[in-house]
Amino acid sequence: MMQKLYRHRCKKAGVTVCVQPSPLLALHDVCVDLERFGVIVLDIQLPVMSGTAVCEALRSAGYQGVVICASGTNFVGSERARLLTDVGFTDIVLKGATPSIFDVLDELGRGVAERDRVEEGEEEKEDQSAAGGGGAA
Repeated sequence: MMQKLYRHRCKKAGVTVCVQPSPLLALHDVCVDLERFGVIVLDIQLPVMSGTAVCEALRSAGYQGVVICASGTNFVGSERARLLTDVGFTDIVLKGATPSIFDVLDELGRGVAERDRVEEGEEEKEDQSAAGGGGAA
C-alpha cells in the first residue's frame, strides 16, 4: 500500500520511482546505475536484508554522495544517532509523522522542477554561445 502512495506522490512531483520487491535487487540496481538515483528511501524492516544492511553496503562500496533516507515507524534517540552516524543514512523519515514522507516528496518535486528550469536555461545559453549569438549588441 505504501509503495503505491509513494509512487503516486513521486509521479505527481515529477520524480521517477524504481521499486524493487527485494532489497537485494534494489542494491543491484543502484550499484549498476547509481547516476539514475538522486534519493534512496529504505524501509528499515525490509525482508531478507534490512534497509540498514543495504545502506551499509552502499556506503562501504563508496557511494558517499547519494542521499539515503531511512524509513520506519519509530526511532528512539540512540537508534536515530546510530543510523545517521554509524550506518550512514543521510536522514530519517518517520512513517505517519509530520512532516511526512509525502511532504518530503513534494519538496523534492519542487527541487527537481527548479533544477530542470536551471538546466534548460544553461542549455539555451550554450546553444546561443555556440551559434555566436551570446553577446549583447
